Amino acid sequence: MCILCELRQESVKSVAWVVCAGCPNVTVVPFMPNLTFLDCSGCPNLTTIPVMPHLHTLHCCDCPSLVTLPVIPDLHTLNIRGCPLIKNIPVLPRLAQLWAGHCPLLATIPELPRLRVLGCWDCPLLASLPVLPSLMILESNKCPALKSLPVLPELTRLTCDSWINHRLNDRLPAVQRIARTLVRRRLKKLRYVRFKKFISTPVYSAYLNAPGHVGHRIETAQLRKLGSERT
Repeated sequence: MCILCELRQESVKSVAWVVCAGCPNVTVVPFMPNLTFLDCSGCPNLTTIPVMPHLHTLHCCDCPSLVTLPVIPDLHTLNIRGCPLIKNIPVLPRLAQLWAGHCPLLATIPELPRLRVLGCWDCPLLASLPVLPSLMILESNKCPALKSLPVLPELTRLTCDSWINHRLNDRLPAVQRIARTLVRRRLKKLRYVRFKKFISTPVYSAYLNAPGHVGHRIETAQLRKLGSERT
């Protein structure tokens, strides 16, 4: 039994923090008007989460029966790793952190004007990202349909894998093309780029840290130098 299973009706209004992770008896989260934090991860039969006006943080990882997410106006952090039936994310005007992983049906991410951190991995249908004017950190892994970036003026940190690397047949010109794309996208504040599973060539050992190993960093000045060179 978890806290939701034992919660009395008269106590619902006063609850601000709930962790009911791993409970097979939870199918519906009751409406709790003052709830600010909810972790219902690992609840295999959970189908419904209501709109709760003051909810700030929501973790609902590994919830295989969860189909939709509510529109929560004050939500700041959302973690939906391992929710195979989720197809889309609602517009959440105050969302600052979003983690979406192992969501095979997730195809789109809406415009989220305050989003600062986005992590998306193992989302094979995710083909594009909207303009995210506040995004500072982007991590993408195993999203093969995602092949380009929108304008991200505040981006400072980018980690990516196959969506850039899977076409690097001619590595040296490809690195230059990536650099030109990033510079062209006006990523003026970008300070860190890491291309996973990319093996550098000796010619570019001056530009890539730890050449010959998995994962490399390209600093901003080096990135701009690459982007300005001609193949």
